[in-house]
Amino acid sequence: MRKFLKTVLFLFALSSIAYAEDDAMAILNKKRAEIEKAEKAKAKLAKEAEEKAKKEAEEQAKLAEKEAKEQVNNQVVENVEVSTEAVVATEGLNPQDEKEAMEILDGMRKKIKKEDAETLKVQQEAKELGISTSEAS
Repeated sequence: MRKFLKTVLFLFALSSIAYAEDDAMAILNKKRAEIEKAEKAKAKLAKEAEEKAKKEAEEQAKLAEKEAKEQVNNQVVENVEVSTEAVVATEGLNPQDEKEAMEILDGMRKKIKKEDAETLKVQQEAKELGISTSEAS
């Protein structure tokens, strides 16, 4: 009888261990599924954030390009305005003074064109590097 009870107790312990192992595997699989689900959610959020950042960068690049075009257009208008002002201002000068004034004006125009070209070059380089023009200035 004692041997029988020991055997029953041993079998009971073995079955308990087997059930505990099954329960542990079920819990482990459940936790693994939760972790995978969380990782997928994180990956999705990271992808959305990356797409949003890329879209914002493209919008900023378009705005910077538009601003550069507007600046070029404004500079052309300013150059035309300066020319008309120079003609009006030189009406009362003698020919030699007018010639000197025009030479100075031409020198200033060349200097402005050179600065504008340098500014445009810097803006283009900044655009290529993805820096906004306000940061590059």
